[in-house]
Amino acid sequence: MKKLLQPFGYVNFIISMTALISWIIVLFIHGIIGVYAWFAIKFLIPFLGVIIFY
Repeated sequence: MKKLLQPFGYVNFIISMTALISWIIVLFIHGIIGVYAWFAIKFLIPFLGVIIFY
């Protein structure tokens, strides 16, 4: 397990697992439409803001 995590990094692993668990929770509560909205709010809108205001 350590060899798997080392190149990826512990912080990146924790962030990725948190995002995955959040995605699963949103999927079970709100369904697939809620997942699309959550994805847009969490990832696309901040990414577009970085591109536009850079």
